Amino acid sequence: MEAKATADMQNSGPAWPGRGGAGRLRALVIDDSTFDQRLVERHCGRLGINVTCVRSGAEARASLDAGVYDLLLVDHALGAATGFEVLAALDGHPALPRRRILLTGNEDPRIAAEAAAQGLVACLPKSALGSARMAALLRAGPGAAQ
Repeated sequence: MEAKATADMQNSGPAWPGRGGAGRLRALVIDDSTFDQRLVERHCGRLGINVTCVRSGAEARASLDAGVYDLLLVDHALGAATGFEVLAALDGHPALPRRRILLTGNEDPRIAAEAAAQGLVACLPKSALGSARMAALLRAGPGAAQ
């Protein structure tokens, strides 16, 4: 009985409008920092969002080939590449979520402006992880503008 209750809790996270309450949201997180991956995973988990973390564009492509995600969170600085470059390399992948959020440790307004110009839903400073703003961004429907 306890195992069923745990399974029900794991599958009872918020669903976006239009998904008919079908399970928890699924997020793909691209970040080369294990610490930051765990931080995002913990905050998303509190919101009832299942998270898959990868470290690179190649790993992200493999994850997209293998699964379906409702949203994508990508770090701005990924070693030798930027999140923008990784997104450009993934562009056209049939499973690439329309809802994409840039994560950054640098609150430079030029990065946020570039994210908007690239069509990302938002640029979220890592200092805002766990905030009401993050919760609103992640829980908003796939067509929501921020």
